[in-house]
This record gives sequence, C-alpha cells and structure tokens, in this order.
Amino acid sequence: VSPEKSFFNPGYEHKFFIDLTPFARKNVDIDGDGTSNKITLLVGGLGKGGKGYYALDITDADSKSTISPITEIQDMVQWEYSATTDDDIGYSYSMPIVAKSNATATEDSSKTKWVVIFGNGYESVNGNAVLHILNVDGTLLKKIDTGVGGCNGLSTPSVVDVDFDLKADFAYAGDLKGNLWKFDIRDSNPANWEVAYKDGNGDPAPLFSVPGKPITSKPDVMQHCDFGEESHSLSCDQDKNYVPGYMVLFGTGKFLNENDRTDTSSQYIFGIWDYGDNDDNSEYLGTFNEGGSPQLSNMNANITLLEQTEVYSGYFGGQYLRVLSNNVPDWTIVCDATNGQNPDPDPTYFANAGWYFKLPGAGERIIKDVIVRDKKLIYITFTPDSSPCSGGGNSIIHEADACTGGRLEDAQFDITGDGIIDSNDLIDIGLTDGSGNPILVAPTGIRKSGMLHNPVFIRFPGQPVEMKIFSSSAGTTETIFETNEPSGLFFWRIN
Repeated sequence: VSPEKSFFNPGYEHKFFIDLTPFARKNVDIDGDGTSNKITLLVGGLGKGGKGYYALDITDADSKSTISPITEIQDMVQWEYSATTDDDIGYSYSMPIVAKSNATATEDSSKTKWVVIFGNGYESVNGNAVLHILNVDGTLLKKIDTGVGGCNGLSTPSVVDVDFDLKADFAYAGDLKGNLWKFDIRDSNPANWEVAYKDGNGDPAPLFSVPGKPITSKPDVMQHCDFGEESHSLSCDQDKNYVPGYMVLFGTGKFLNENDRTDTSSQYIFGIWDYGDNDDNSEYLGTFNEGGSPQLSNMNANITLLEQTEVYSGYFGGQYLRVLSNNVPDWTIVCDATNGQNPDPDPTYFANAGWYFKLPGAGERIIKDVIVRDKKLIYITFTPDSSPCSGGGNSIIHEADACTGGRLEDAQFDITGDGIIDSNDLIDIGLTDGSGNPILVAPTGIRKSGMLHNPVFIRFPGQPVEMKIFSSSAGTTETIFETNEPSGLFFWRIN
C-alpha cells in the first residue's frame, strides 16, 4: 500500500518521526578549544519518534534552497547521539539546551566549554533517570545518574546561572517517579559534577519527591520571593538581608500513551523553596506526605508547604473561571546550626518551605512547562477526553502569585472583553468584608477547549496589556489578553 493510501486503512497508526521542538544558539564554539570557529548550532530530539538527539550547523541556512547541492545540505549535519551507543538514552522528550559551562576548554584554560544538556528521556534500556551533558561536537562529557530506576527517566531540565557569569551552575529536572532533582555543575572539572544533595548513606537524594506523581514538564526557577527584604535580617546573615535560595516551580502529570487518557489520579502544582547551602548536601526537603507529620520527610514536623485551594469555579459572563485562595506563607528564618551558612526556615514559627495546590479536577494534570514572569506563575492544566477522536479535552490557563501559589490581587484576564484589564474584570464569588460589602476578586484561571500549548507573547508598545496566543489540539488558536510584564532597566550590576 502506498504511503498516501495507508491513511485510509482502518488499522492505520500514526508514525512519529522528529517530534520535538529544537533549540538553537548563536556564536557557539563548536571546537571547544577557545578558537574563533563559532557557528549557530541547532540541537533537537525525536520525542516519541525515537531515542536520540542530533545537531545541525544552521549558520548559513538562509542561503540554502531546494536547488542547493546535496553536499552543502549534508555538511550542515554535525552529529547524532542515540540509544544505539548509550543504553541510558530513552525516547527523547527532553528539550535540549546549549549553554556555556564552568568547564575549561581543552586548549585554553581561560576559555570555557560549550555544552549540550538534556534529560535522558523515557523507556531507556537501563531505566534510570540520568542527566546528559555533551560537548558541542556530540561527544559525551558527563552523565549524572540519579540511581533511581524502574521504568524511570529524566524530563526537560531548567538550567540556571546563579552568579550572572553566563555559565550554567545548576540544573533542576523532574522524573517519572515524582522526584525533583537538583544537579550541581559549578566545578571547572566535569568529573565533579553531581546530584546536589545526598542522603545519610551518601547516595543521591532529590530536592523534593512526591511519589507516584510523574513530572514530565520543565520547572521554572527564580530567586526567593523575599530576596532583599530587610525584615529578615539576622546576625548570622553576614550582612545579607534576604531570604536565601531559590523557588522551584513545577507541576505533575503525564500524557504519553493511551493509558494516561483514563488516569484520574490527583496531580499538583508546587512552589518549592530550595534553601540549601551549596556546600551542605543534606538540606533537601524530602518526600511530600500531604496528610502526614512530618509533611516533608527531611524536615522538622513544623516545616510544611502552604496549601492553596479552589474557592470558586463556574461560569461567569459566559466563561468558565477558577479562583484560588490567597493564603500567605510564613518565610520566617533562623540561623543555620553551621556557622557561616545561610539561614533556614524556622520550625518554632511553623514556617513554610514552599506551597502547593492540589488540582481538583478528575484527571486534571500539568504536562506543559510552567512560566514565571514578574513573579507571576503562568501554567496550563489539561484534562483529556475519554475519546481520542474528540477535540482532546480542555485546558485551564492560570495566572497565580509565584511566591504563594494563590490568587493575585489585581485582575489578570480581560473578563469583560473590552480590551482593558481593570477593576471591572474582578468578579463577585460571594465573599464579604466586615460590613457585609462584597469583596471582588481576580480570577486565577480561565478554561479553553482542547489541549493548549505554551503561548506566544505579543507586546504592544505603550500598552498595559499583552496578547497570548495558544495553539490548541481542537484545531484552533486561543487568544487572551492579560496584563503585561514590566520591561526596561531595573538595576545596574557592578563587577
């Protein structure tokens, strides 16, 4: 049967090929030796289409056409890295990133190595969750194995530069077992790159774990929300008037095969405080036990995650809206027992080490990357239909406070449809003040048809709103107007 006629076959099954959006980076030192040989490098994976990654030199791609000699097209191919040579490579769902590392270049120690970083994906031969770091010539530089296997795999990492030197310092990534890992890649010698935390036996320990809740999307990371607040100044702070560490924000859930369509288990969105010192590998949160004590297995029983809940859901003005609670976390800190280390959450004040929201819909999950913009957390939850022949289900677009997980004070969505986001876009959900007057609140989420993908942001000069365009599995695009992210110069950095 010819390929075009196979679509009419009742037994036809879709074949996946290159099923992952690639990543491109300009001015990459492809030789890794500090020379001037720099190209624009594109690296991509196959998603459900296969187990492997590839790289292309697209520096002069605009000059190529259908009549270009085949040798010119072939020369664009740099390398492939696949499961045929590495039993830790699974289906390559993890988005790769090309970045400068702290490792020094081979020929010139004053230069740094460029690297390609990705999670190993799902259904590898070995079945562990592993972070891969390749040289940009496609050779393996370092594998960091978490040691956690059993049909496991590492998802897309979020790579962060914490000291603003434009080099990758840490990577955060989730796995299919519900572990959120932190990888320390600050050392100049890749042999010393490792999982950041260790348990009492010296084995790799995740920053946080919620067993049975797979993490298949990329987390986002920001400095702690109270960074720079002098109210937290302590004598042990070494003149640092801030709450240390980072907020790591991520959701749980997966939608990788047909069995996932009927999964109605509860899933979560989390904001985890990674307060640990870089030189103390024991300051991880541990396993999350929602109704237990301690709630976090590696913490004092008084240290918990703040819970946010759904306080309203329903149709308002023809649109299905969701409103979350606005509970306030306690970020009280205390001096670390080890002199010179950063403060920790204070158990005597029942302090919080983050927040969580348990998604209330049966089968509701998070499978798209979360986004932090101006301390606002944008995330999409998805609930699939039972039939694959429908539009795919429905999605709820959320804008919440990244610091608390709760609803924002100001309206974020244009509920009235007048092109302006103001107090008229607040809604009455039955709350009243001490005098019995209604308290109008900002909706946290708005529901749309189909599986929505992460948006494209369109800004309008001089306007207080921005447009977000979402493609949908329903065969449409969804457009919403929301408040925009501030832009411009916020501070000077002096070296």
